[in-house]
Amino acid sequence: NVSVSFHMDTPANLDTMLCFGESLIIGGVTFNEQNPMGSVVLQGASDAGCDSTINVSIIFTDASEGMVVETLCPSDSVIVNGTIYNMLNPEGVEMIPGGSSSGCDSVITIQLSFYSESSASIITGICENGSLTIEGQIFDMGNPSGTIVLPNASYQGCDSLIYVDLFFNPTSTGNQDLEICEGDSVLISGTWVSQPGIYIDSLFNQFGCDSLVDVNVTFVDCTVQITYNSNDVTCPENSDGSLQVALSSNMPFSYSYNITLNDFVIFMGNLSSSGAAVSFTNLVAGVYIVDIFNEDGNIVSSFDILISAPEPVTSQAIVDNVSCFGLDDGSIQLTLDGGNPPYQVNWDSGQDGTFIADLGPGTYNAIITDSNNCQINISETVTASEELEAEFEFQGITCFGDQNGSIELTNPTGGTPPYAYSVGGVFDANPIFNNLGPGIYVLVIQDDNGCLDTLSTVELGEGILLTIDLPSLFSVEAGNSVDFNPVLNFSPLSISWSPMTGLSCFDCLNPTASPIATTTYDVIAEDISGCFVESSVTINVTEPEIDIFIPNVFSPGNQDGINDTFFPQFENSLPVVVTAFRIYDRWGNLIYDDIREEGWNGLYNNDF
Repeated sequence: NVSVSFHMDTPANLDTMLCFGESLIIGGVTFNEQNPMGSVVLQGASDAGCDSTINVSIIFTDASEGMVVETLCPSDSVIVNGTIYNMLNPEGVEMIPGGSSSGCDSVITIQLSFYSESSASIITGICENGSLTIEGQIFDMGNPSGTIVLPNASYQGCDSLIYVDLFFNPTSTGNQDLEICEGDSVLISGTWVSQPGIYIDSLFNQFGCDSLVDVNVTFVDCTVQITYNSNDVTCPENSDGSLQVALSSNMPFSYSYNITLNDFVIFMGNLSSSGAAVSFTNLVAGVYIVDIFNEDGNIVSSFDILISAPEPVTSQAIVDNVSCFGLDDGSIQLTLDGGNPPYQVNWDSGQDGTFIADLGPGTYNAIITDSNNCQINISETVTASEELEAEFEFQGITCFGDQNGSIELTNPTGGTPPYAYSVGGVFDANPIFNNLGPGIYVLVIQDDNGCLDTLSTVELGEGILLTIDLPSLFSVEAGNSVDFNPVLNFSPLSISWSPMTGLSCFDCLNPTASPIATTTYDVIAEDISGCFVESSVTINVTEPEIDIFIPNVFSPGNQDGINDTFFPQFENSLPVVVTAFRIYDRWGNLIYDDIREEGWNGLYNNDF
C-alpha cells in the first residue's frame, strides 16, 4: 500500500526598508527602486524539500539632512565629521555614510557666524621708571605693550581683549632764581623758607612727572611808599573832583592799580616806582578804593580816598493856595538850608526872594543859587478850587396876590463843600426856597471857605390880575329879563353864577336873568392856572302898575266853558303870582282858599 502525504506551501513575507540607491537580490531576483515588490520561488528550499515562496515588499527612504547654525565667539570652533569649522572656515556640507537612524547616509550643512571681538586699547604715557599693572600683568619700560585676555568677560560670554601700548614721559630738572622781600617767606617742597640759599623744590612737569628745581632764594628791600592827594567837588551834582596817586620804591618792579567806586572798577593801569603821580579828574563825590598790585598780582597796598561834596541846598515850601476861584491871593514861602549861604532865588514869574505873593493858580519854578554858584531847581504849584457852579429851577407865582413862588438850586460843583445858598441875602444849607412873592431874586452859592458865586438873577412876576368887567346894577320891571355880557381878560376854564334862580344857565358865560324880585347875582371865573376872580351884579326889579279886575258874575255848573270859574283878571301881560286867593260868605265864613289859576268853581269847599 502506498500512503502519500502532502506538505502545504506556506509563503513567507519579507517587508523591509532600504535607502535610495540600494538593492536586494533574492533567488536571483533583484529588488530596487524600479522593482520594489514581488514573489520569489526557491525550489526545494523548505525543510521538507518543497519549494518555498517569498513575498517581497521594500520601502525606500531618503538620506537624512541636518543643519548646524550657530553664533560663536571669535576664538571658538566646531568639528563636524572630522572637519574643523571656525572664523577661517565658517561654512560647509558633510556626508556621513549610514549616519541616519535608518542606516542611510546623513547630510549636514554647517553655517557659522561669530560675535564681534570685544576689545579695548590702553595707549597712555607714564613717567620714566614707572609701571602699570593690569589684571595682574605688569607693564613698564621693559614690557611696554601686550594683550590681556579676560575670559568670558563680554556680555555674550566671550573673551574680552585689552591691547596695552605704553609710552614714557621724561622727568625734568632746572634752576630758578627767586627774589622775595625782606621779612617775607616762600614755601619750597612743603617748607617755609625765610633765609637766603639754594633749595631743591620737587614739582611736577607738564606731564605730571617729577621736576627737580634748584631754587636760589635771595631777599631784597621791597619798601613801597605811596602818596595821594584829592580835591573835593564844588557842588553835589558836579563831577569836578580829582585825585592823584604816586608810588616810590627802591626796587625796579612794575606795579598796577585798580580804582573802584561803588563796586565798579572805573580806572586801571600801571604805576611807575619812580614817584611820578597819576592824576584822575572829572570825578563825582564818593569813596574811591585804590588797590596797588605788584608784578605777581598781589596787593601791596589798599586804601580809601574820600572826595566830598558840600551839603546840597534844600528847600521847604509853605504854599497858600488861592482862596477862591478867580482871585490872585496865593503865596509861596521858602525855607532854605544846606549849601553855602547867602542864597539867591529867581522865579520864572519875574519875582525874586524866598517869599512871593499875589499869585494865581499855576506852577511856579525857581532857580536857587548859593555863594558857591551851586544851583537847584524847584517847582511849586498853587492851586485853586474849581469855579462854584450850580443849576437852578424856579416856579413862578400862580395867581395875582399869591406868595407861592419857589426857587431850587441843584447840582452844585466846584469850591469846597458843604455849600450854602441864598436868593435874598440870607444863606441856608437848604437849596429850596418856597413861598416867594413877586420880585427880583439874586441866586448866590457859598462854599465852606466862604467863597461866593452869583449864579443868576431870577424875576418872579406878579400873577395875572384876572378881571370881570360887568355892570354892578340893572333895573328892570318885573316880568322882564337881562342878558349878562361880562368882559373877561382871560379865557375861563370854568364859570359859575349864583343863585341859580331866574337864570337861563348857571355855568355859562352869558346867561339871561329873569328874576321876579330884586336879586344880586355872584359870578366866579377860574382860569387854566386855577386862579379865581369874583364879581357881582344886582338886578333891581320894580313892580309895574297892575290893574286888577274882579268879575261880578260867572256861570258855574253849565259846563259851557265860558265864565265857568271865578278868578281875578289882570290888565297887562306881566306875570302875576297870586300868593293867596280866599273867598268868604257874607257871614265871614271861608268857603274857598286856593291859588290855582282855574279859580273858584262856585262850590263850597269844592263840595256843593
